[in-house]
Amino acid sequence: MSKVRHEGTLSKDSVSFFCYNIYIYRFAVKTLQTGYIEGVNLARIVGAIGIIVFHYGCHNGILSPYLCSYANDSWGRVLVAVFLAISGACLARTYASDFEWKHYFGRRWKAIYPMFYLCYLFFFVEAAISVGTWWKSGIPYYRFVYTLLGIDGYIAPLQPNFSLVGDWFLGPIIICYILFPALLWLLKRIPYATSVILLAGSWFIPYLPFFTGDPFQNLWTCVTVFYLGMLTAQSRTVLCSQPALWISAAILALFLFVKIPFYGTLHMFGPILAGIALFVTLVNVGRICERNKPVKSVLSVLGKWSYPIFLVQHIVILRVLVHWSGYTVATAVKGLLIAIVTSVLLAWTLTLVHERILSFFSPEKAH
Repeated sequence: MSKVRHEGTLSKDSVSFFCYNIYIYRFAVKTLQTGYIEGVNLARIVGAIGIIVFHYGCHNGILSPYLCSYANDSWGRVLVAVFLAISGACLARTYASDFEWKHYFGRRWKAIYPMFYLCYLFFFVEAAISVGTWWKSGIPYYRFVYTLLGIDGYIAPLQPNFSLVGDWFLGPIIICYILFPALLWLLKRIPYATSVILLAGSWFIPYLPFFTGDPFQNLWTCVTVFYLGMLTAQSRTVLCSQPALWISAAILALFLFVKIPFYGTLHMFGPILAGIALFVTLVNVGRICERNKPVKSVLSVLGKWSYPIFLVQHIVILRVLVHWSGYTVATAVKGLLIAIVTSVLLAWTLTLVHERILSFFSPEKAH
């Protein structure tokens, strides 16, 4: 006699399928946090101003011993780590619950390239007026494609090109943006295993013979920091708690002010840990600052200028040092202050122009 399945009952296969989906949801898919990260604008501002100070020190022999390095490493590495962590954290929050390819890549292009091209055009005109030429002789014209892609600064040590604005780490950030969908998939399914694999790889991959230059500039290292920023963004106890503030501040103070005898054996773990500690510290301090509404408004405005500051600061520094390099500490400090103020004012001006251009071409204008 054939078996009859009654409505309202569950077959063995249905129960198995249901249990399997519960398992997938519970163990394979992580529910991620969404929304704005309180305090992140302070991290953006400190990172941008810090890069100006660091690069000014790199080009000024008098201030170099004070501005370029801390007790164990280079300030540049830590500040780059902060930028990478911020980028990863903000994207992980923005696209935690809803990711759509066209929307994501459209917003990334809009956030990076119009401002980059505007800054490049500004300094192209400035160089053409002041120097008489901007095109570097002897460089194949096809390499201008690196500039169009925004990776010219990253490629420059390998192939001289027409890089003019920004710095090397814009290239890794753009590449991290391209890899973000895959990293988000891993964050949702195997978040901690991925971080272990990336950290394990950062121990030796940047030092392999076929990689040259600073191992922190290696793409593997940059992706590792970017992903750790994504992972950090999902922890309320890390970004929104006083214990996390004190722990991260203590770790940061240890690396910044205490000479660690075995620091070299940490390879890239040292600057990665210091950078993440600085990121967590600044976000928690920024969260406290944002409790005051006027301060929050100021930080929000200045935070929008961090990207154009980053784009223009290096070339501004070089222009300022022509007249304010100085032979005394006092004169050098004046030049540093001029470089900071000039970079901020220029970033503000370019932001206004950028917003006007985008609003002119916005779809809403047609209606």
